[in-house]
Amino acid sequence: MTTKVKLSPPVKKTVQVMARWSYVVKGILFCGVAVFAVRMALGLSRKEPNQRQVLETLFSQPLGQLMLLVVALALSAHTLWRVVETIEDPYQKGTSPGGLLHRFTYLLSGITYGSLAVTTFKLVFGNQAGGENTNQLWVAQLLHREGGEWLVVVAGAVMLTWALVQLKKALTQGLYKSLEIDDLPAFWRGLIHLVGAVGFITQSSMLAGMGYYLLRAAWLKNPRYVKSIDDLLELVGHMPHGTTWLLLLAGGIFLFGLFMFVMARYFPLKLTQHSHTA
Repeated sequence: MTTKVKLSPPVKKTVQVMARWSYVVKGILFCGVAVFAVRMALGLSRKEPNQRQVLETLFSQPLGQLMLLVVALALSAHTLWRVVETIEDPYQKGTSPGGLLHRFTYLLSGITYGSLAVTTFKLVFGNQAGGENTNQLWVAQLLHREGGEWLVVVAGAVMLTWALVQLKKALTQGLYKSLEIDDLPAFWRGLIHLVGAVGFITQSSMLAGMGYYLLRAAWLKNPRYVKSIDDLLELVGHMPHGTTWLLLLAGGIFLFGLFMFVMARYFPLKLTQHSHTA
């Protein structure tokens, strides 16, 4: 028997509204990362292209503390919605291996943005937020434990699996069919498909890169091989024709951010099962 999460109607409505706004926040964060990546590629800024840098930039603006509080609440709602979504299975992914995999990625998304919500709350209340090297720190701690490298291998395998799920979203019609865009002109529907495909392919490549470097860190027992998104972007920038590749990646990240705005407007958020949605 599946465990059900009992939420009162007002709480459900609040979570749904805030979860929808969380997609707007995600769009802002990814578009911000893309802007920082472009500035780094063109030599206009040395700031790291990551979500924490975007949050700190927002915090420095007028009413920045209030903006970040809204961001933190939206990300917290996104986390709660993802957890409920994982348990309730409102989109009827089922208990097949593929269905459980999709539901597991919902949980991963919840954990990821829950962690970002904690970072945002720390900034709001004047605490120093953790740096992007926190991944290296926890990997280093695991590698110093007996058998800890296998946990790092599992983490790398999870990232690679998540990358494959994101790639599947890019290349199949399931996600796009679930969007409530049937009333839009064909041009806009096609544009949404293109933006989503490029965005998810880019996101998949970044997740695959992080997964690969986690596996490499485990194999070589060296946490310095662990890479975050800004580390990967910097590596790309140092490749032959790196500026071009970095600008292309930044464009893909920006399109992923734009697709989050589409999700905020057209994705049917649910907390319980109703009709089937692909």
